[in-house]
Amino acid sequence: MSSSTVAAVFVINLLQGARERGYNLKQLLRDNGISPHILQQPKARVTFLQLARLGQALIQLMDDEYCGLLDKPQRQNTFKMASYAAIHAEDVGEALTLLMEFSNLFENSLQYSILSDRGVTVCRLTRRPHSRIKSSYVIESILLTLHRTLCWLANAQIPLLGVDLDYPVPSYQNEYRYLFYGAQVSFGQQYSALIFSDSDLRLKNVRGFAELKHFLSQPSLTLLSQAVDPAQLSPQLRAWLGRQLTEHCYAPGIDEAAAQFHLHPQTLRRHLKKEGTSYKLLKMEIRRDMAIKLVTDKDASVETIAYRLGFSEPPAFIRAFTSWTGLTPLAYQKLSL
Repeated sequence: MSSSTVAAVFVINLLQGARERGYNLKQLLRDNGISPHILQQPKARVTFLQLARLGQALIQLMDDEYCGLLDKPQRQNTFKMASYAAIHAEDVGEALTLLMEFSNLFENSLQYSILSDRGVTVCRLTRRPHSRIKSSYVIESILLTLHRTLCWLANAQIPLLGVDLDYPVPSYQNEYRYLFYGAQVSFGQQYSALIFSDSDLRLKNVRGFAELKHFLSQPSLTLLSQAVDPAQLSPQLRAWLGRQLTEHCYAPGIDEAAAQFHLHPQTLRRHLKKEGTSYKLLKMEIRRDMAIKLVTDKDASVETIAYRLGFSEPPAFIRAFTSWTGLTPLAYQKLSL
């Protein structure tokens, strides 16, 4: 997960509150290992680790857990106190109710509500009248935090029946399947929401206070680095591909992948299609993420990186890298810190 990447537009959206308050954004980015120059590139990407670290730094600097993106600051330790209430819940449904009731106490830009009907529970965020939310990042962050906190409490990945977002479809909409574990995301809705099956919300809370203290030591990193569902094929394939590249400098084809998982290639394709991806896309993503990390680290030549990622020759790697990022490896490296 530390080398998995996300579109750099999420960084730009995260910084909107700090930008309006006049902070030195270039220095903030450099202090947290992100090149300000890279962010100017339309196809730029950062690692989840970089995004989490920047978010934590902003929270501490601004004393605001939502980084200036809501109407009022939400002071540090607010999430901690909400978690202290939720840790005593019997199941994750009760924990969700406690977290949302706690959030409503602050009357800060959003109204939280829960609606249940016919075996489905909708966790809804509605913008309060005259509220001004600075960027969509805060909506995504709240929904992600709610969902993954429940997953942590149950020590299981809780599937989402859907995610609603109350803003237009962005150009980077494919990124959302990683944020919400492959759930169907619908844009342009009346309100933002997480949609659960009631049966999943009856999962027991298996965590204790001692575990909670560790969880809260670095909540941004903990939430973003949660493993995806091991029952899904795509994360298993991604992990296997990563090992093949790391240990053998080899990117296997789909026939080898299918044999590894005791499946017919066509069956493998069907499974991945149901999970919203393909083998070609998975292989591209793991190579792209590893390439960005290796190029940014500046510890290896282009030739060495091409070999380590299973490319037949450096020019093929350079073409691929340019298609991923809009820059050649050397240009990307020069713009990095």
